[in-house]
Amino acid sequence: MLIYDKIYGEFDITGVVEELILSEPVQRLKEIHQGGASYLINKEVIDFFMNPLGIYGGDRLAKVLKQALNKKIITKDDFLTTDDQLLHKIKASNDQEVVSLLGQIHPDAEVEVNEQEYDIHQKNKIRLINPSIWINNKFVSASDLSNYVKEMNEVALFKAEIGMYVKLVKS
Repeated sequence: MLIYDKIYGEFDITGVVEELILSEPVQRLKEIHQGGASYLINKEVIDFFMNPLGIYGGDRLAKVLKQALNKKIITKDDFLTTDDQLLHKIKASNDQEVVSLLGQIHPDAEVEVNEQEYDIHQKNKIRLINPSIWINNKFVSASDLSNYVKEMNEVALFKAEIGMYVKLVKS
């Protein structure tokens, strides 16, 4: 199955994700071996959460929403509406500062990772992917079965601890 995202592009979601099921008391992968768990933890998954353009967009959106709340353009209840309704309300306010900041969020923005000169430093929530695998009638952590899963989690932990340094090149 192919999915498409405006910012991150097209991704192929294979049967591994399609077979993800809910099993009491934890989520597990149905009828696949540890190779399936290895599929879920890879450089693309780790980089997804540390994507510089995503960090930039999230930073700008947070600033837009905070300013809109502070200026009483939106209320907390507006977060219960759809994204389109919320954005429409912000744009309709004609508040030049907030609308201008919102305009900085677009797919043509260019950013780079730069630890010396940066506009944004963000440390993300640590996201380790270590699913339980059902083997011989018991759950076993994928990292106990696969050195690859263990190593990729170590990479993810390292990246999360130092964070991402993002410089805006072109808005």
